[in-house]
Amino acid sequence: DPDCLDSLVNLSRLKLKLHEGLTEINSDLLVVNRFENLLELDLSCNQIEFIQSKTFLGLKHLTKLNLSNNLLS
Repeated sequence: DPDCLDSLVNLSRLKLKLHEGLTEINSDLLVVNRFENLLELDLSCNQIEFIQSKTFLGLKHLTKLNLSNNLLS
């Protein structure tokens, strides 16, 4: 239920460990787009192979995105 995250709207930093075997991310999957004030997003050490365009479009204040140690090329 995405509404359960409403109280986190002012979150500024977030580290996400995705479900094992999840290799693609998009804006539907990343409910973090609801966090308008997010400055830093750490998706390091996952198995991400592909990121759809516009995935991070809703993160207008994002200044740091860590995608290290993934399977991106």
